Amino acid sequence: MSLLADLSTAASSLAADIGHRIVAIRGGGRALSGFIWRRGLVVTSEEGLDGEDEVEVLFDGGSSAKAAIAGRDPSTDVALLKLDTPDVADWTAAGAVLPASLALLAGRGEGSGGACAAATSTRACIWRCGSARAAKAPRWWRRTAR
Repeated sequence: MSLLADLSTAASSLAADIGHRIVAIRGGGRALSGFIWRRGLVVTSEEGLDGEDEVEVLFDGGSSAKAAIAGRDPSTDVALLKLDTPDVADWTAAGAVLPASLALLAGRGEGSGGACAAATSTRACIWRCGSARAAKAPRWWRRTAR
């Protein structure tokens, strides 16, 4: 196989492996996606929620559940939703992200999921800290995610 074909196969396999974790979110009048971070918790974009306290989450198999907004951080555009989710495995630790690293972006609409590839252009600081070692999630996130 060629390098490009191998890369394409690996990206397709990764998209299939994570597809069950990607959810669509109804609320705020916008099309939103999120992902199951761990059992009972979904991470999504804060700005797309428009101040709502509850949204509907659509899962891979077509089922849905109501989710409460457990926390939000407008400075990082992250919101945490609390709801009943399927069991999911722990995330595998990723390697270092450098400029020009490839990334797989995944999302879900009301009917199906999708993915596309992109390259990173810069390496941002985690949680707006000086280094990844010093980085900490916001206090509301640590409390809610237990």
